[in-house]
Amino acid sequence: MSNRYGSLTGITSHYGTPSLGVLGSVIRANTATGLYGAGLLYNDWQDASDDTREMRALVTGYSTPAAPVVNEDGSIESWAVPADGTHTVTYRLYIDGVATGAPVTASVLVGAAPGINVTITGTVPHAGAYSAAAAVAAPSAGIGVTVAATVTHAGAFSASAVVTVGISVTVGGTVAHAGSYSAVATVSNAVAPPEPTDAQVDFDLWYPFIIPTVAGCPDETMIHHVRQACIEFCERTGVWSENLAKITSFTGVSDYTMSPPVGSAIVKLLSFTVSGKTANFTNQTDGEQFRVEQSACDVAWTPNKVSLSVSPTPGATVSTFGVRAALKPSQDATTIGASIFQQYAAQIAAGALSGIYAMADMPWTNVSASAAMRVLFDSHISKTAIKASFGFARGRRRSAIRYF
Repeated sequence: MSNRYGSLTGITSHYGTPSLGVLGSVIRANTATGLYGAGLLYNDWQDASDDTREMRALVTGYSTPAAPVVNEDGSIESWAVPADGTHTVTYRLYIDGVATGAPVTASVLVGAAPGINVTITGTVPHAGAYSAAAAVAAPSAGIGVTVAATVTHAGAFSASAVVTVGISVTVGGTVAHAGSYSAVATVSNAVAPPEPTDAQVDFDLWYPFIIPTVAGCPDETMIHHVRQACIEFCERTGVWSENLAKITSFTGVSDYTMSPPVGSAIVKLLSFTVSGKTANFTNQTDGEQFRVEQSACDVAWTPNKVSLSVSPTPGATVSTFGVRAALKPSQDATTIGASIFQQYAAQIAAGALSGIYAMADMPWTNVSASAAMRVLFDSHISKTAIKASFGFARGRRRSAIRYF
């Protein structure tokens, strides 16, 4: 490398090894970053073919009276008379001693960086933390907008997202706003479905009960019929019940999404509490009338076995709703509770075999065997349902149970 003073032609003084500039590979490796950004020549390097070419920036002008110290590789070490602000340097690029194009102007920032200024002229859809300040942690719930600088806004700023709590906006600077400021959000009161309380077993544990009598039946077919038999058995007997995930009330919100355990669906609601106190279930017609009248009596109902409707509509006081429900496997379930398998594996196998035998034009088709398995399955269901209604205890049931 040499330091040149003067033009590339004519009389020139050289110090060091004579050359026509700095290799592109050196510029790429050494001037990509600096304390305040890349050197002047870094953006002139195009690709690997420039690595073997010698490049040089010949300064032809600058915006301040004092000249900057510009190295031959395009890096700038200092300004003779530092002045905070943005300055310009005009230079001409030479490659292998040949000028390329007209002189270009680069902007150089001297001194501390100015504050953050955000100018928004359109619609900004936002689904996370929108921060105009460094090292600002995103909030744990909802959309947090933290502004620690000047924000100039001339359009619609829309925060359209699904949030669990709300939208918080913290402004630590100046906000100039000349448009509509919209925070359109959907409040979700659903909670994540919990895991079943019982250990789970796969449906393929029924293989030994079924495969020997229906040789050639595909595994997928057997699992499908086991799943359907489990669903029917749980629907008709009520052997599977659990407390659903607690639901927290929202001011002015009357309808909530229930969250049964993963792989399950609700058969019927068994009990309802409000902040630990027992309340009542009602039917949808009466419940909606209670809501219109804003009755002081706490009641709940379900229009579809997915959502829970409550009356009266919750106010500012936060309540916790508890629901116990009878459950069954969902249509996409792959497992069921180990306790159900241990107690009712043979009974459920009878239901699965009834369905498999009834399949038309299959090597294992057997209409009479299907009918016999159906009778056996129904008998098991009837006996189990009676036991479940007594809570699997001896003695007579003294009061009727109403389900909704």
